[in-house]
Amino acid sequence: DIYALGMLMNTLLTGKPSRENIAKGPLEGIIRKCLEIDRSGRFKNVSELRKALLKVRSGKYSKAAHIAPKTKRDYRLPGFRSGDPLHMLIAVAGYLLIFVGSITCDAGAPSEFDGISRFSLAVSLFALVLFCCDYLGIQSRSSFIPKEKGAKRTFRLIIAGIAVVIAFFLFALLISAILYALITL
Repeated sequence: DIYALGMLMNTLLTGKPSRENIAKGPLEGIIRKCLEIDRSGRFKNVSELRKALLKVRSGKYSKAAHIAPKTKRDYRLPGFRSGDPLHMLIAVAGYLLIFVGSITCDAGAPSEFDGISRFSLAVSLFALVLFCCDYLGIQSRSSFIPKEKGAKRTFRLIIAGIAVVIAFFLFALLISAILYALITL
């Protein structure tokens, strides 16, 4: 199986069995292509993989030639990437919960900033979902979050998740305040 060969090559080169920590160097593109989630993005057969490996050995290999370009599937929101109807139903329910929860939340005394704070809350919660689901590899690109599993990674994910919510809340609040100021002029 092509996926297993890619995982084996990556484990031998990095010392860790992980899709997130791909070995750098001349085999990176080949390993990435072997580890594609979608079968159509992998090598079609072992002889195609063998030809790519022989090109590396002979020095006639282009790393970029084997890195699969991003597809529309890569940009789908969490819950819709697999195409599984159950995951999609759960995702729709979750996104509706975020939307309805942020619209109907009550922060106390009514003010002219209610809409701004509700919008900021919705954007912050949505950003947290994207971060926690590693949308477009956000987590794996972060130097703050260790690649290995365990308590250290979990702790850093929690801290990073809180930081993402605070940062997006402040950003959304700033944008909303600017829009409010422009509207009231």
